Amino acid sequence: MKKNQSCIYYITGASIETMQQSPFIERLMDNGIEVIYMTDPLDEYMLQTATEYKGYKFISTSSDTTGQSIFNKSLLDEAITTINKTAETPLDKDAVVAEYNILCGIMKEILGNRVSKVILSNRLSTSPACLVTSSGAWTANMERLMNLKSDGDEVSKNSQKPTRILEVNPTHNIILNLKNTCAGSDKGDISNMVNLIYDLSCLNSGFQLENSIQFAHSMYNMIELGLTQSAEEDDEEEEF
Repeated sequence: MKKNQSCIYYITGASIETMQQSPFIERLMDNGIEVIYMTDPLDEYMLQTATEYKGYKFISTSSDTTGQSIFNKSLLDEAITTINKTAETPLDKDAVVAEYNILCGIMKEILGNRVSKVILSNRLSTSPACLVTSSGAWTANMERLMNLKSDGDEVSKNSQKPTRILEVNPTHNIILNLKNTCAGSDKGDISNMVNLIYDLSCLNSGFQLENSIQFAHSMYNMIELGLTQSAEEDDEEEEF
């Protein structure tokens, strides 16, 4: 672990290859911060009681965190500061934050009780969104392990369903365009897109899809929409 790290970041999963591609560690990797990959199922149980090692706290990369960690340093603030250094017209930070807060509120209304809240992420850099769990709740990997148990353990499996939090990346073009679309339209106009972002975040974050058939229909609709727009653009070019 590097000398300037104030805590021990870790991620749990089925394989190292999967964890290396996880959205949870994007910002950590960008900042050269080391992460422990944990693949043993016992790690999940051990980390429920082991909170620190030699004075360094364990920080889950897939859970909502408090205290001194990079996940509490605003990604949006950093982006606005960088843009304002060279922009002719500086961005109004408070106005931008207010716009994103409105978007998060609308997304929460659309998703309902599937998530406890929608917030701006401080852990992403290249992915548009991810699903994290409340501190102390089951991670996606823990849920996977519990789902492997027999049906006789159904009560045990359902006793600790993870509280999911949707984190969106304010610097990603998808989320930026969603914010701009939301500002000039009804929430019904972005409902399909929000649901698709949630489903893709489930997959990207290691959760199982709640409704794979609905997800398939959403993907087909997006493909059809993309092909329709492409055909319309071709027709316009032919007219010229």
